[in-house]
Amino acid sequence: MKKTLLCSVALFALFLGVSCKSPPPPTPEPVEEPVTSEEINTAFSEVYGRYKADLIMDGAQKYVVKRGDTLVGIARAFYTTRETLENRWFFPLIMLASSDVVEDPDEIEIGMELTIPDLQKNLTDPTARGQIKQFLLEIADVYDHKAAVCEAESKMDDNLYPLYKSSRDGLRQVSADL
Repeated sequence: MKKTLLCSVALFALFLGVSCKSPPPPTPEPVEEPVTSEEINTAFSEVYGRYKADLIMDGAQKYVVKRGDTLVGIARAFYTTRETLENRWFFPLIMLASSDVVEDPDEIEIGMELTIPDLQKNLTDPTARGQIKQFLLEIADVYDHKAAVCEAESKMDDNLYPLYKSSRDGLRQVSADL
């Protein structure tokens, strides 16, 4: 009886030790080197090239950039309703539709004529909606690289990094909600 009890306790201790063992820490992913500003523009261009044909342009409007405009502000003005307060994060759709005018969302200028696609038409079409989801994720990744470039080139002031981080996080959240 004593041997059986001792063996049972030993087996239980062995089982407990194996089951409570924590998994090894995850292997860190390699850190990518920051790229140049030129490569960032190329990345924007490549992403737009992959998705522009999938955007529904029926019902698109034109808008001329005015002093003080930002893409987030323009998206908010065109896309936000009482029910959809977070539609400002669809500003990359304006860039996608206007990629022949300007590629980088931070480089809009007064007088540029932007194309504003109809958001509802694009979101109600299952194919367009799926492509928009992927497009927003890829643009969020480009924002990650852009922040790294600005930091590496010492062009990052205290206001830009939180802006890029907020944009990246907002784009990823909207994509996840689609």
